[in-house]
Amino acid sequence: MTVKGVIFDFAGTLFRHDRESEWLEGLPASTDTWDSEKRENFRSRFATPARLSKDLPTEARVAWEKRDLHPEFHKTAYLSLLQAAGACEPGVPELLYQRLIDPLYWKPYQDTLLVLRKLNDMDIPVVVASNIAWDIRTVFDLHSMTHLISSVLMSYVEGTVKPDPQMFLSACERMAIAPQDTLMVGDDEQSDGGAAALGIHVKIVSPLHPKDRSSALLAAIAAHGLV
Repeated sequence: MTVKGVIFDFAGTLFRHDRESEWLEGLPASTDTWDSEKRENFRSRFATPARLSKDLPTEARVAWEKRDLHPEFHKTAYLSLLQAAGACEPGVPELLYQRLIDPLYWKPYQDTLLVLRKLNDMDIPVVVASNIAWDIRTVFDLHSMTHLISSVLMSYVEGTVKPDPQMFLSACERMAIAPQDTLMVGDDEQSDGGAAALGIHVKIVSPLHPKDRSSALLAAIAAHGLV
């Protein structure tokens, strides 16, 4: 088997949002009562958004289901989730939401740049395919990685979300590589694993904190002959 092109997921695969440290720093004075216990409770509740979403008001639940298809749905859903997780003070949900989509708060995994450089040196095209409703290209720009990627497919632009086969087919078309010659690397068995239905090779990595995951991407491509 020869892999001629690679599709990467974004969140939990190449980058991860920093919700452990900087995200909750410098909040408005209204959060002065946020001691370490409250911060940890908030982080814990927000770490399971799918569970939180079940108790949202109807409008917010509908927005959650469509969050990756339009920026307004995304904003509505996440503002509601932030409040449900405990960020209820005036202005705080809005500030935290802006930090959710701010490239400064997205950190690359330890081997992200190394893997992208290796694939570039081997003339292996790379496409990023993400279920997302904001422009993640700004993250790659910030970390000087844009030149290492052939194309970025975002669900809110494409009008469809993984595991819809069209996302994977579009990625293959951007690379001009057949599905059976393509590797999909992601962190979600359901959405990213859907690529297997097209004959695309799939490798799932764990969306750990970057400090706890040093070489998963490197191992993923090495397992498919890309070293």
